[in-house]
Amino acid sequence: MRRSVIFNVLACFSFFWVSCATRTDFPHSSTSDFDLASVLKLTRAAEYISRGKALAEEGRYKEALELIKEGIEIYPYNAVGYTLLGQIHFLLSNFEKALRYASLALEKDPASDGANGIMGAILHFGFGEHDRALHYYNLAIRHAPNASDHFFNRGQLHRLTGRNGMALEDFNSAINISPFNDTYRRERGIVLKQLGKFEEALIDFYSLLRMNNNSVETLWLITLAYLFSNRHDETLYTAKRIMRIDPSQYNAYHMVGLILGTRDEFNEAVKWISRAIEINPFFISAYEVRAEIFEVLAETALPPRDAYYRLRALQDEEMALRLRYYQD
Repeated sequence: MRRSVIFNVLACFSFFWVSCATRTDFPHSSTSDFDLASVLKLTRAAEYISRGKALAEEGRYKEALELIKEGIEIYPYNAVGYTLLGQIHFLLSNFEKALRYASLALEKDPASDGANGIMGAILHFGFGEHDRALHYYNLAIRHAPNASDHFFNRGQLHRLTGRNGMALEDFNSAINISPFNDTYRRERGIVLKQLGKFEEALIDFYSLLRMNNNSVETLWLITLAYLFSNRHDETLYTAKRIMRIDPSQYNAYHMVGLILGTRDEFNEAVKWISRAIEINPFFISAYEVRAEIFEVLAETALPPRDAYYRLRALQDEEMALRLRYYQD
């Protein structure tokens, strides 16, 4: 998986840095009760790991790794440091190392929801082992039933494997715990759209839009929800709103062209789709749609205009085929 995808996913995972600090304690040594020297050693180790965690949150991973490893050397009887090492290596796409450190964390503390959560994420996104990932997500939820992030992550897995109903249940649970998390609402809205529950999806999308009124991403989700629910006037309105915010959004021009085409406003549709192609000359589906419109226009046009439209249709079809060839 590309690193950019990993970072996009991990932006949603609050447990990466939160759970280690708030839901996982340093377990004591199995040999005896702490004496003063052990307490001092544990305190010093915790300071190193806490500083490493802070550096990791700033994206300073190399420095963070060094500090956390020093903390583990001082006091190796805890899962926190190993969990953080696993999380950082996961962020860096070093999945084998991430897996090794997550395993060590679970050896130290099998009940750590942070360790179980990161193990699930590593198996899920790093290795595609969805059944094993689900097992660890379930354990994370069992040990921390009020942690919204674990429900969200399990919901992501359910959505990826086509279990949208179960994904919706998990996203609902995550939102019940953390009702103001915009990432949770966006993902729930997407699942609701996939389930055909467009009105409910729109509620989530408009909730997101209130947080950022000029979010092109959210407006595009709203546009698609309107399209699939056959509310074409609203589809046109939101697509044009996207253009006003960012005129380079060629998909919005294409969308307007599609809607006008369904209304038999073919000449206007060609203008909008042509604008999309001007912005993105490699937009294959735009060439294909415009070719279909030219074919329709050719059927109703008188000579020699009909021949002109057929020629334009052939040119667009040829361009689409050529682009697909080079794309493959």
